[in-house]
Amino acid sequence: MELLRKIIGNAGKRNTIIKLMLVAFAVLTVAGCGGRAGNADVDMSKALAGVWVDDAGDLIHFLPGESAYVLKTANGRIGRGSYTPSEGHLYFNRFIYDIEMQLDGSFELRRNGSPADDSEESMDGFVFATSPLTDVPEYDTSLLNGTWVSESGTTVTIDTEIMEYGVHSESGTGSGTMSNYDDGRGLYLFTDGESFVILNEDGTLSFETNDEDLAGEIFRQD
Repeated sequence: MELLRKIIGNAGKRNTIIKLMLVAFAVLTVAGCGGRAGNADVDMSKALAGVWVDDAGDLIHFLPGESAYVLKTANGRIGRGSYTPSEGHLYFNRFIYDIEMQLDGSFELRRNGSPADDSEESMDGFVFATSPLTDVPEYDTSLLNGTWVSESGTTVTIDTEIMEYGVHSESGTGSGTMSNYDDGRGLYLFTDGESFVILNEDGTLSFETNDEDLAGEIFRQD
């Protein structure tokens, strides 16, 4: 009988140790996930519907019925892109991003493929939380048509019907084409690199660009 009690007692201790090990493993697993909830059994169409904001002030509005999103950056640039709720993927600047739901209700974007370098725009690691806003309005690109003049005298002429533009400044005159790949980045001119168009809330025009003739300028319609 004494031997039997020892065997039962040792078995109980082993069960307790095993339970403690399982609990410790579960804690380490959650910690290793960095607070990720995972997308399993989550209806991403419903979970993502609405407007989200990150710490920098970038806004993203998911439109489940269109499998599309509208992105408004903190500096006012607006672009439209696509996403696939069933796969939890978002497409931005020609790359696929995983939309990873977090335990606190936010989501984090993780870019697939090669890491981004300084020469390309990336949203890798961006974390978005729900916003009280209900919409991120887009503008009619026809509002850009016409001639725009800055205080320095630089003029930009835009025709969105044929997707062409012209620029005249102290450094010279040039023209080129415009494009919008619907990859979330918005409309831009092919100038010295890509000059993204920003139609400001006050009706003025500016550009996110490295082009010396356009950078830092505010344009008003002539």
